[in-house]
Amino acid sequence: NGYDVVKVDAFRDTSKVMDYIITDGYELLVKRFPKLYRGLYKKSDGKRINSEIVSVIAELMQDKIYDLIQEHEPNLIIATHPFVVNIIGEFKRKGKIFIPFISIVTDYKAHQTYIHENVDAYITGSYYTKMSMMKKGIEKERVFHYGIPIRKEFFSSSTEKKKDRDDIFTVLLMAGSMGFKSMEKTLENIITSKNKVKIIVVCGNNKKLKEKMERKYQEKTENKEIHVYGFTKNIPELMEISDIIITKPGGLTVSEAIVKNIPIIIHHMIPGQEEENADFLVQSGVAFKTEDTKDAADIIDYLIENPEELIKMKEKLEDLSEAYSRNGIVQLADQLILQHPKSLREIDNKEYDILILTANFGSGHIMASNAIKEQLEIYNDQLNIKIVDIFEILSPHLNNELYKGYEVLIKKTRDIYNYFYQRKSNKEVDMDKIIYKIYLSRVVKYIQKINPKLIISTFPTSSGFISMYKEKYKSNIPLITCITDMVYNWEWIYPNTDRYLVATNEMKEWFIEKGIHKNKIYVTGIPVRKEFSVRKENKDIKREYNIKENEFVILMMGGGMGILPKEQELYEWLNQLQGVKTIVITGNNKNKYNELVQNLDLKNVIVKGFVNEVAELMKHADLLITKAGGISIFEAIHAELPMIVYEPVLGQEIENGKFIETSRIGKVVKDSKELREKINEFTYDNNLRNELKMNIRKIKEQLDMTKLIEYVSLELEEDLEKEKSY
Repeated sequence: NGYDVVKVDAFRDTSKVMDYIITDGYELLVKRFPKLYRGLYKKSDGKRINSEIVSVIAELMQDKIYDLIQEHEPNLIIATHPFVVNIIGEFKRKGKIFIPFISIVTDYKAHQTYIHENVDAYITGSYYTKMSMMKKGIEKERVFHYGIPIRKEFFSSSTEKKKDRDDIFTVLLMAGSMGFKSMEKTLENIITSKNKVKIIVVCGNNKKLKEKMERKYQEKTENKEIHVYGFTKNIPELMEISDIIITKPGGLTVSEAIVKNIPIIIHHMIPGQEEENADFLVQSGVAFKTEDTKDAADIIDYLIENPEELIKMKEKLEDLSEAYSRNGIVQLADQLILQHPKSLREIDNKEYDILILTANFGSGHIMASNAIKEQLEIYNDQLNIKIVDIFEILSPHLNNELYKGYEVLIKKTRDIYNYFYQRKSNKEVDMDKIIYKIYLSRVVKYIQKINPKLIISTFPTSSGFISMYKEKYKSNIPLITCITDMVYNWEWIYPNTDRYLVATNEMKEWFIEKGIHKNKIYVTGIPVRKEFSVRKENKDIKREYNIKENEFVILMMGGGMGILPKEQELYEWLNQLQGVKTIVITGNNKNKYNELVQNLDLKNVIVKGFVNEVAELMKHADLLITKAGGISIFEAIHAELPMIVYEPVLGQEIENGKFIETSRIGKVVKDSKELREKINEFTYDNNLRNELKMNIRKIKEQLDMTKLIEYVSLELEEDLEKEKSY
């Protein structure tokens, strides 16, 4: 996703002694003293004992880990080992670092070692894991069940290697990278199956086991076809052609099997975390747990003779895999980095194909930038694309204060904001020219450093700077400007812009009237992430939010800053509506979240802070109540969700509201009384909602991102041809 990633082995790279104690000691314990390991695992799951154990390990490692952080100066830290979680968490608690921090829980029940109060976000393998963390006191808003990260190959399907239904029943027998002797007994038992079976055996790093099995099964066994592998990277393909996997329930292997929808027989497990993983799988109906290796053949025969049982297990695996989201993890990382802005480092001399310039006034400009990046990477995942806040280039030390000032301005003195907004509705103002002249040299220096082949701007100031740069330095670098509201405003128009991305056909006509050639204008809508257009519902969301069948669902959002209706009586009224579930997203507005959660007894109103699953929530919603932000409106359009816009007061919001009403895709209300009336109207008038949905679909039909892709493709190819000619 355009990041420079440094992977560090926290033990090997900091202390050879600790690497030996932790890694080799772990293998010794689980192989030779499993009961002792089980006891240690359970004892250390309590806060007090866990803290004592972790503090001893931290003493030996923390100084070198801190030195590594100072050396690499990361914008984000991700830990996949529980001991590291506590070391980084303590650095944050003591104020030694302020870097956003993600802990990835690599098993299906969270051990106490994974948990620290200063972790910003947890990524888990399932909703079950999330619930286990909530029982330990972790706020649900900090836990994202996007799946334990696995290689991207597991998410793609190889049609060439896909198994035919008429093929021989295939068993994949694995023991993890260490390999285990119980595999021998399990294989001996599988061979006793009365059915014809193909057996793929993966011995991992256990070379002796591999050699022994190859010698033992050189000759063909009746009705059985046996293939033996050592360590291999082809597990995705092997899972693809198998009907069932027999394995120990390590978190990574389980996640791979879930994504590949391959049912599991658990023939051996490490005590502690793998026992808990096994319990989760059996309870979910996707695995059999054998108490004895002699049971494997009976289970295989049962599944061969009852294929409908195998189908049921695969369906349950598919339900589990629905929550898995590689994009969700990346978007979470993006969001955390943006919430903890850090100055651009002078050492960033990497060249990029595409530079996207944006700003953090609200969240719409950045969200549009991320959506454009996602669309371009779908077209070509080899593109180097960098998203940069223009004010990180102009004044990295003052941008935090600038954004805080903006928040105060729109909350307390909206009239002043709207005054300057209206001034910009007529051509460029003198103040803009002064700012461009003062700061242009910084923009020039940055562009020359990363040398992009194409620039996209999602903020008008960025477009102004690049236009001036092109004019002053006679640059032919293509500039694309994406307008992030439904506005008719000169502030987006600059003479050296090569293409404009606009929201609607009406906006295109206005731009043509202002002298922009029609071929330079693409009606793309305001770009949103692809997941908003996918209609498939997520059952985990229904479970988490307790959404019942035939329940009318209202989704209320206040944008990134969480600007929501103030009156508590409104939320109490929503709570009393029969057959209606209201989900309120307060975003980064912690005061509003605390006010609603602590002061009100809400049963039918679910209150959330910042969430990443907005697209999933929109799929389950029947009505959206939102601020009139351009990105929120087009997310709703892609999700085909009728909307009510609440109290638009800023210049661009007022214009967005006019678009909603003239397009008849929703309603605009001025106060809580009118909002209640419209909620009643939407809730009980199916004809109204169907009419609005039909109008939304008409707008969707206008939108076409392919022209942007074609233009970018053409420009980059031409640029490559120029390079070749030199």
